[in-house]
Amino acid sequence: MGTCTAQILVGRAHPFDGGIAPTHQLFLSENSRPAWVLTELGGDPGRRAVWIPTVERMLEDGLVMAGALVLQDPELFGALGDARRAPGLCLYDLPEATRDALYSRCRAFRPPAKLVVCAFGGSTILGQLPRLAEFAWKLEVLAPAGGSGAGGLEG
Repeated sequence: MGTCTAQILVGRAHPFDGGIAPTHQLFLSENSRPAWVLTELGGDPGRRAVWIPTVERMLEDGLVMAGALVLQDPELFGALGDARRAPGLCLYDLPEATRDALYSRCRAFRPPAKLVVCAFGGSTILGQLPRLAEFAWKLEVLAPAGGSGAGGLEG
């Protein structure tokens, strides 16, 4: 596994104090070939799912993974078809129309969960963070201060 350049925590929001009670985590590994690795916190460390994202929609691919495999949205899960049964998935193997349908559903989905997206300096998803405004999700975003890293946000 290459360098971890981002993380997404999935869990329940605290009703009064903010924060998150995470149940799952996704790590984005980037180097020669990017991969989102999903694990359940407190679960079997050997049990995980690995998806190879598209470079152009890497962040959205992580959200689709969380929506389908963790939050178990029936529409996202169903749109994956037979690919959902595999422990690994290369999103380029899905037809473009299927990927577009997944992204569209993901933007409209209102999950009963909170996600925290942590993008580290140099991560490909830094330039994709503005797309999160299109999502109806409860999200918090952590990014390098002062806009350091490729495509970073200004502090």
